[in-house]
Amino acid sequence: MSNHGKKACLCVKICIIILVSISILSFCVAIFVRMINDDIVSIPINKGDEIEIYQKNKNITVIGVEHVSKISSSEIPKVLKEFYNIDWDNQAVKTIIRAVFLDCLRVKKKRFFCDYDIITKVAHNSLIIKKKEVRFLTEEAILSYKIAKKYSNDEILEFHLNKIYFGHGIFGFPAASDYYFKKDITQLQIHEIAFLISISMDYLHSYILEEEKTLLNPETAKINRDRILSYMARRGVITPAQAEESKVMPLSNVIEKIQTEL
Repeated sequence: MSNHGKKACLCVKICIIILVSISILSFCVAIFVRMINDDIVSIPINKGDEIEIYQKNKNITVIGVEHVSKISSSEIPKVLKEFYNIDWDNQAVKTIIRAVFLDCLRVKKKRFFCDYDIITKVAHNSLIIKKKEVRFLTEEAILSYKIAKKYSNDEILEFHLNKIYFGHGIFGFPAASDYYFKKDITQLQIHEIAFLISISMDYLHSYILEEEKTLLNPETAKINRDRILSYMARRGVITPAQAEESKVMPLSNVIEKIQTEL
């Protein structure tokens, strides 16, 4: 066989190997994607549940669910909808690519990275509640993509608000509204919504109990609330005038409750 023929044969073999490798990889990816069940986002949290969060070489963090409630998308106040704006269409592919990249860094540097997109938070928290840990961010990203394709933005926000932790075993915005203000969520004023946002822990992780102590601090409660109000004004969720009016509203009753519980 001539040198030209040998080169041609080698090229054919290389192409076959590449095609077979791509096929095997595609098959593995397809299986991995199908194994991720997007229905887990709709699994409710119930009173009496114990949410366990694992971390490698660390003790298990356990959160006992004491107060819980569900909100439907039709009950979500306009301010909350605008604050938690979801714009998935412009970042779906970027989120998956970023997650793969971060997983590579995590394996190499043995560090954990989290993604703060709302849909990714829904995916992360759902995986934590179901599986107690998230080993790879790629799993979160793929679940996020499947969630975005299956559910509307209002449904996703509903899942998100129902899985937020507010300390003292409280899960869900309506439960927090009742616990801290004795009000239905639809009756909350702007400054009360801002306070609940300021103490919300919407990304479940093994250090969340330490975060709870930091956020539920009577000495910084007003500062943190006012910071959220300023952010709302900058985003156009509320007007600057509404922000300033809300900042003068007292938090004495809530602070008293925090001090009592702590």
